[in-house]
Amino acid sequence: MSENEAMVRYLLCADWSKEQKGRALYVANVAKREVRRVRHFPLTLDSALAHASELARQGGVLLSFDLPLGLPHSFLSAIRSLSGWESAFNFPRFLPIAAQAPSFFMGQTDPSQWSLRQPFFIVPAGAGARANFEQAAQRAGIQLRRRIDIRTGGNPTFITAGIPGSVGSAAIDVWLALARLLPLPREFKIWPFEGSLPDLFTAVPIVIAENYPRAAYAAAFSAVSSTQRARMRLSKSRAEIRHEAIRCLLSRQWVHDSGVELYDTDAALADENEFDALVTATGLLRLVIEGEPLSSSAFEDPVAEGGILGTGTINFDLPEGDFIPDRGKGNVETFNRSFNVSSKPRLRAGARAEFRCPIPNCTKVFVGSRGGWDAHVGTPRMHPNWEPEIRDHRERLRVFRAQYPKFFGY
Repeated sequence: MSENEAMVRYLLCADWSKEQKGRALYVANVAKREVRRVRHFPLTLDSALAHASELARQGGVLLSFDLPLGLPHSFLSAIRSLSGWESAFNFPRFLPIAAQAPSFFMGQTDPSQWSLRQPFFIVPAGAGARANFEQAAQRAGIQLRRRIDIRTGGNPTFITAGIPGSVGSAAIDVWLALARLLPLPREFKIWPFEGSLPDLFTAVPIVIAENYPRAAYAAAFSAVSSTQRARMRLSKSRAEIRHEAIRCLLSRQWVHDSGVELYDTDAALADENEFDALVTATGLLRLVIEGEPLSSSAFEDPVAEGGILGTGTINFDLPEGDFIPDRGKGNVETFNRSFNVSSKPRLRAGARAEFRCPIPNCTKVFVGSRGGWDAHVGTPRMHPNWEPEIRDHRERLRVFRAQYPKFFGY
């Protein structure tokens, strides 16, 4: 058992947005090697924490969100000089103060009005609109991006809308919910502001952190050493890419060797937010199982900027790679160089691959992907004459994998 496994029993990974329809939550059970969807509606920070509290009866829960939990260091340093903000000496102390400021979280569209007291903004249409806000902040001595955001090409935390990939609205939702809870007695801490992961799990059963899906993608799909592992882009909004990615993930050697089972893949195939949460949970599960570092200490700041799970095995000096299904030899070679994925036949755009259940006399055909195979195989009533003495769901899946490896492309 790795040190990570001794510390963390559950990885609860959230894909978050301002709107409910853009949220998803998956949990990886480290001991059982299972990844499952968590069904909660409405999905809020409170409901996610409530589920974490239930899980925490059995062990430590690492609850992570794909949104900024931290501020640019220059911003926190500057705002502490304003009247009323002197006690904001770190991010958790900053949040309750910000929540009480009337206009702090109100977005604006006029760069000339940007200020420390009202930093969030909507990027209006037109060339140079974002740059105008960044220049306004620079004149005040403020860098709108954290070091990790700059290194990964991420957007400023303070952008709420107007450009693709804006994270401000999702951040505001979670920040305000945290601000309400932080002054109260609580069973959670926020990493890394309130301590290291080992120290925090010694003190409380739940730790909240930030995750980075593109780093988790690399961990989930890669077959190369961490020194050669680059960040990974994936066109998750395209259904055929999600199908191909899940198919690839189910066939990864580390998934097979570790006995990892992925459930509720149908939801991930149907929705990009569910996909992100599932793959993030799976990628982090691999890091925990294999005892690899969960984050990069070079980008950890326990005062302002925080830290990001999934970055511990990423070589940021390498160019970001792409997950690209087979569109021709060149694309396959590009993908293989970055992630060492075998060039088996892949689902082409517009094609509908078929996967027939190999159990004798079964007529079930999975169209487009193998999604749902676990529910189909793990239920004895679906195949009463195949291994009838095995009733346990997990054991049926294990035996199926062993008997029919070609179904997964092994």
